[in-house]
Amino acid sequence: SAFRTQTYNQSVGGAKKSQHLLGRAADIKVYGVSPEEVAKIAKEIGFRGVGVYKSFTHVDVREGNMAFWRG
Repeated sequence: SAFRTQTYNQSVGGAKKSQHLLGRAADIKVYGVSPEEVAKIAKEIGFRGVGVYKSFTHVDVREGNMAFWRG
């Protein structure tokens, strides 16, 4: 999942101010690599928002404060 319309974002339970709405986010899965390991690498290479979920990792290039979470 990358860019989302407001309607689609609501239908998947996305945050009201989701970075997906701005085209600044992606939910990714790297086969053979755990979401935790993908998150670690994402932080190391400079993603400013990183969320770890059961089957994927959220990454974004938000402005302002960094954000890291587990969903």
